[in-house]
Parts: sequence; C-alpha cells; structure tokens
Amino acid sequence: NLGVSFATAIGGLLANSYFHLLFWGDAATTLLLALIVFKYVPESIRRSEHSVQEGSFLTPFVDRRFAVFIALSFAIAMVFFQHLTMLAEDMRAKGLGAEAFGMAVATNGILIVFIQPWVAKWCGRRPPAHILAFGAVLTGAGFGLTTLATTPIAYFGTVALWTLGEIVMAPVNSTIVATLAPSHLRGRYQGAFGLSWALAFSIAPSLGPRIQQWVGLPMFWISCACLCWFVAFAHLHVSRRIFAV
Repeated sequence: NLGVSFATAIGGLLANSYFHLLFWGDAATTLLLALIVFKYVPESIRRSEHSVQEGSFLTPFVDRRFAVFIALSFAIAMVFFQHLTMLAEDMRAKGLGAEAFGMAVATNGILIVFIQPWVAKWCGRRPPAHILAFGAVLTGAGFGLTTLATTPIAYFGTVALWTLGEIVMAPVNSTIVATLAPSHLRGRYQGAFGLSWALAFSIAPSLGPRIQQWVGLPMFWISCACLCWFVAFAHLHVSRRIFAV
C-alpha cells in the first residue's frame, strides 16, 4: 500500500509530460521483482507434496456457501475498481487534471498503512457478517458521494470513505476464506477469491464507461452506491446464516 501511494502520486505528476515513462518504469520494477523472487525466495512446499492433488479448480465455485461469498465480493470489487477509470473521468469532466487524480488515489494507500492495524483490532470483536455489511455501506457512500465532489479536497474525502470500507472488509475477507475452506484446499479457495477480484479488475474499467454513457455520471455513482448497499443487506440477512460466522 505504500507502493500504491507513491506510485499514484508520482504517476499523476509524470502523466502530463512523460506518460511513456510510466510503462517503462512499470515493466522494469516488475522484472526486478521477478529476479528477486527467483534468486532469494525459496520454495516453501516440499517436492513430495506437489504430487498431492485434491479437489479441482472448480471446487470452491461449487461450494454453495463459498459461491455466495465470492459473488458478493465480486460485486464490491466491480464498484471498487471504478476508481481506475470513472473516477479519473469524473475529475476530468469537472476540470481537474492527472495530478489531482494521482493525489486522490494516493489517499487510499496512505490511509490503509496508518489505519489498518487499528481497525483490525476493532473488527476482531464483532460478527464478520456485520463488519462486511458496514464496509459495504462505507464503500457505497464513498463512491456515491463522488457525484457531489468538485474540488480536490472533496475527492480526497470520498476516497477516504471507500478506503475505510476496504480497510474494514479486507481482514474479514481473509478470515472467511480460511474459515470456509477445507484445510487441505485453502490454497485453492484463496486463489478463487483472488480470481474474483482479478476478474473485476479486468471487467470493471471497460464496463464502467459503457454504463456511464447510458445513464450519465451522477446516476452512475448512485448506481454504484445502490449495488454496495444491496451487498450490505445481503451480508446482514443472508451471509450471517450461510457463513455461520
């Protein structure tokens, strides 16, 4: 998250004059990470364990309880990743440039670094379904209020709101995945959860602009809020029984 904070701030500053450097820099740091992992990170699974094959790729998705959790997580992720394209478009339409966008998104990583440890303690004392519902409400409020934002400070506030939603939900998500997964299939279940967010990351940036063309920016953000609040309702009235957590 520190990396996200620095990257978005620096990216916003470079975008106007040296946009191509962002791509070269991204490629270089990714290759550097690959070399570090190859040289210094040892394999943690013994060779004999590689031959053990239990379950399949589809096992997490046909698990009824986990499938509900994945669907709700995917819905939240589809809203969350609208900041990659639609937040920038909204700020551009209101006369704000790439620098303001970069600083606004940097708020996300900064808040996570400083607030996450404290929030995790608070979350541990409450029912997970309630925490997920609260996080979905905050996320919906943050994206919904984007329609009213017109200044950098106002955008920082909206980003702070949906970041608080992310902070609240993130540790609980990991806990639920570990709880619902059979111990010998935790890797597959964690992978399935990660895949739901990766799919949203791939779909959301292209789907958002198409929806916005049909309904306009104000209604687009209101729709994002409504979807998040539906997820919150589902967590309160469905997840609490299905997850048994």
